[in-house]
Amino acid sequence: MTSFMSEDTQKWIDEKCSARVGMVNVWECQACEHKLVVIHRHTGVTPVVLIHNASYGGAEDCSGQMVSWGYLNLTQLAYEPTHEFYRPDLSEYAKLESEPMKAHLRDGGLILRPLQQ
Repeated sequence: MTSFMSEDTQKWIDEKCSARVGMVNVWECQACEHKLVVIHRHTGVTPVVLIHNASYGGAEDCSGQMVSWGYLNLTQLAYEPTHEFYRPDLSEYAKLESEPMKAHLRDGGLILRPLQQ
């Protein structure tokens, strides 16, 4: 097994999502207005809405909805990414305990984590 996605899913993701690789997007919390700035590292899909949690910064006790700005052209804005959406490798995928997360990844989804250097 070289991928946890089906061949058809991988083909669709590559065709539809490759333009977003390297792009920056912002999710803004509707409750506290904190902005989560994320770079898209791999081909894949990302959510329109996230639930704010302390690991994203901003108000520690906030659990508001964070809504995507929709990959606007952010080159002129002074936002630096603090997090990234990425696709785990097979060994990381195999270690995941959450079946819903594995299903999300098999469907072409990506995982959010703090920015890796």
